[in-house]
Amino acid sequence: SNQNSNQSLNQKNIQKTTPVIFEGKTSEYFGIWIVNLLLSIVTLGIYSAWAKVRRKKYFYNNTLIDNVGFDYHAKPISILKGRLIALALLVVAAINPILQSLVFLLIFIALPWLVVRGSIFNARNSSHRGLRFDFVGTVGKAVRVFIGLPLLTMITFGMAAPYAAHEKNQFLVNHHRFGLSQFDMERVVKGFY
Repeated sequence: SNQNSNQSLNQKNIQKTTPVIFEGKTSEYFGIWIVNLLLSIVTLGIYSAWAKVRRKKYFYNNTLIDNVGFDYHAKPISILKGRLIALALLVVAAINPILQSLVFLLIFIALPWLVVRGSIFNARNSSHRGLRFDFVGTVGKAVRVFIGLPLLTMITFGMAAPYAAHEKNQFLVNHHRFGLSQFDMERVVKGFY
């Protein structure tokens, strides 16, 4: 009886490995890509937001775990608004050389916020089996990773670059959630070096 309960415990501790399978076809994707490209050119880039959603849906739907694909739920109009804001900043920077430095400084300072908001947007618009992903990273932690560590890399003449790359990946992975489950990336700084 004791041996049976030990076998039962060992079987519970064995983790099931499920492969991730991609079933997309080159010919199908080429059709999507060429239509997206042509419509983006004809609409002077406006359709590119719809093209992004269409492309992501194709890749998500064809990426399977246990024969069930992922889904992407973003609305193209939200993506278009973000792109129009970015375009406006670039136009301002191109027109006025004095403002150019200010715009790039503003983007550098806003980078942690942009990374966090972009990660939240992508995670919350992605699902598997109807269960949404989420991202719970904070701007404060992102400042360390996306501003502090690049500055450290410059000060150390690139010696800290593998450490910075590790911390960036760990920040992005460890703050993602699938339902209530948290993602976890082991500390592998040595591997990055």
